[in-house]
Amino acid sequence: MSFHTENEDHECKKERTQQQKDRSVALEDLTEYDVLCGRCTTCYNNVGNRRFRLTISMNVPVYRMARTKTQKGLVIASIMRSIKASGGRFFRPKNGRFIRL
Repeated sequence: MSFHTENEDHECKKERTQQQKDRSVALEDLTEYDVLCGRCTTCYNNVGNRRFRLTISMNVPVYRMARTKTQKGLVIASIMRSIKASGGRFFRPKNGRFIRL
């Protein structure tokens, strides 16, 4: 078991904050394939989210035909791969910016 000193804890928090800044983007830097995870109007109206909802709706019949959790997971993984293959990324809003998931 290891214990961190107060200074080490502070350094860890600074490093995590810097990593989040490195992964964050402004709204105008998003692409048309990026998906915003959130319940706000900005997220709902985002072009990437509209594409995502369309992709989901096209795959609902396949998902419903899947009988096991594993099969359903494969359908979801396929959707995620198709979004990422087209250049899409997933973000969540935080303090006026978007953090990459």
